[in-house]
Amino acid sequence: MGFDVFGSDYSIDAVMEVNQHLEEMKYPYKIKHESMTDITEPDGFYDAVIAYNVIYHAYLADMVKALDNIKRILKPSGSLLVTFQSKTSPIYKEELEAEKGTIVKEQGREAGIPHHFVDRDDIMKLLTGYRIVEISHVEHEYDDLKYKGCHYVVTAIKL
Repeated sequence: MGFDVFGSDYSIDAVMEVNQHLEEMKYPYKIKHESMTDITEPDGFYDAVIAYNVIYHAYLADMVKALDNIKRILKPSGSLLVTFQSKTSPIYKEELEAEKGTIVKEQGREAGIPHHFVDRDDIMKLLTGYRIVEISHVEHEYDDLKYKGCHYVVTAIKL
């Protein structure tokens, strides 16, 4: 569609797999191996950032750091699409908190990975410096309908 698309991921395996596909498609850019808390792009580099099912895989301090990085690399009036895990999610109610709003799964494919959960008021605080365009609360079932998740999907414009 004519967009220059860049990306990064903390998983070296994911980076290698995506870059292989990009090479096969003759796409000129590669995905970088990088932490969301240490984004190296220059200030105001991007017109838009998509952080879909990403930033909540952290303790609150690291999630805030990732959001600060995203705000830094977005151009003024740049667009953000971001998802947050909702405190209404059954998994949040079933697990013990490692810190307020954060659980660390003990089993399954995400064992040891923190997940931070928010409510609408938390989103408003986390996205200070943005004009919120839309907040949607989505409930979905996955893994052969054995599990239910609840997310906020937020679109915003950097002020």
